[in-house]
Amino acid sequence: AQAIARDPEATAFSGTPLFMAPELFAGGDARVPTDIYSLGVLLFFLLTGTVPVDGNTVAALKAAHAQRTRKRLRDVRADLPDAIVHVVERATAHDPAERYPTMGALEHALAAAAGRLSASAAASRLNWADLRQVARAAGWKSALLLLTMLVLGALAAAAIFRWQRPAAP
Repeated sequence: AQAIARDPEATAFSGTPLFMAPELFAGGDARVPTDIYSLGVLLFFLLTGTVPVDGNTVAALKAAHAQRTRKRLRDVRADLPDAIVHVVERATAHDPAERYPTMGALEHALAAAAGRLSASAAASRLNWADLRQVARAAGWKSALLLLTMLVLGALAAAAIFRWQRPAAP
């Protein structure tokens, strides 16, 4: 989002004012920190159904940003984990210097806060090297048992297939 006119008093914007960074209301340029702020507001909205800085008009939003009047995520959703609250609050900081420096940094912080490397995610990353290591640890008896089960399963499938096939006339 960006102010259409460079005049700080302008009220015509290109973008959604509720999701615009405070510096845009003061005539600043759209940059990475303004996008990070907008994404932070979107996250805030998804978690709460409201935005951190509210106003019925662009002038009211501008005044709220100037006075640094806002809702805190913890006040609206006390049940959220501290890590998530910290990420969203930092992304929606009034001062652009306090926000994440890049989208990659924000992504990393979100992934860490969401517990990206949970047990289920780690289990889904099992690869062939891991399977070979498990097989070695299980020993040759387990491997022989698995092979026997596979052969018996294949023989059973062949017998069922042959039993279901109609006889030739």
